[in-house]
Amino acid sequence: ENSDCVSLASSLSPVCFNLGIALGSSYGSLVMDKAGYGMLGPAGAVFAVLAVLSSAILRTMEMKSRSE
Repeated sequence: ENSDCVSLASSLSPVCFNLGIALGSSYGSLVMDKAGYGMLGPAGAVFAVLAVLSSAILRTMEMKSRSE
């Protein structure tokens, strides 16, 4: 049972990376089209902050589930 979970996690990891690349490219293209080059940095910073926040939330949830 545990080896199935590892296999699933291993197969989903590259899928998530590729999805992130596709969404980031689309978002960057949209920002460049609507706001220009000058807004690419701030728009990227928004995603960086969202990534840090989601990582912190997931870590907190994991720590809570381990303590139960």
